[in-house]
Amino acid sequence: KYQVYNKNFFTFLGYNHFEVEITHKLETSSAPPPAIVLSTATPLDPPPLSCLKLDYLRFWPVNDASTLVKVGDKVGWGLLYLDDDVHHDEEQLVICYLTINRKILLVRVVSQPPGGFYPLVVLPPLLNEVTLVFSATIIKQHPITDKDVQILVEEAMNLIEAEKEILKKGDDPATELAGQNLFRLLPSAEHEETNGAILKSEWGQENVVDTRVEKNVKTSRMLTVITAPKTKNDNKNVNKNNHKSSQSCRII
Repeated sequence: KYQVYNKNFFTFLGYNHFEVEITHKLETSSAPPPAIVLSTATPLDPPPLSCLKLDYLRFWPVNDASTLVKVGDKVGWGLLYLDDDVHHDEEQLVICYLTINRKILLVRVVSQPPGGFYPLVVLPPLLNEVTLVFSATIIKQHPITDKDVQILVEEAMNLIEAEKEILKKGDDPATELAGQNLFRLLPSAEHEETNGAILKSEWGQENVVDTRVEKNVKTSRMLTVITAPKTKNDNKNVNKNNHKSSQSCRII
């Protein structure tokens, strides 16, 4: 059986990033690497009619995605809260971002459910250990600019309006908009080729070299390996998927 470790530290002491270190050789035929997940505490019931409301987001470097990371890499998820006046465990729009070696590769705006997201680490069969990294759990500096936030939130609000129009017609937004890829590069990264700021831990124990998010083949391929529930009727239980037949879910 898969082993799942979780702790809701996103809403505790202001923690907003978690990561694991890939410590074993990636061998999908025997012991695949751990998956890292942002998850709700329980499946959303009834399933929401929105592309912004999800049960989970998962990154699992198996099959073709196994070429994107190597032993020693740190893979993580982070959350950027947009309104300091709203408590972190309340329902609100947040920016989720995927990191590899503290570089923000992709971002997506989602609606955080009441109670917040839980970070999960899923250990597939034959993998019985994982290295959790705690040197960057509270992020104070990141390359997400105010302009990035403005663009991402505007896109999310436009999506909300589009969903309202679809609902007026009696259709399901999750189905109608399923072909859209809602993961993206940071807007600022799309226009810059030079390096810029990256994550820095609160305690400064690790001086992370400033690096701009790179728009390269690796980043583009990431778009196919971040997974979210296919439709509102999908089973949320992410720990029962067979890695041998793992295929990226349709990103909604």
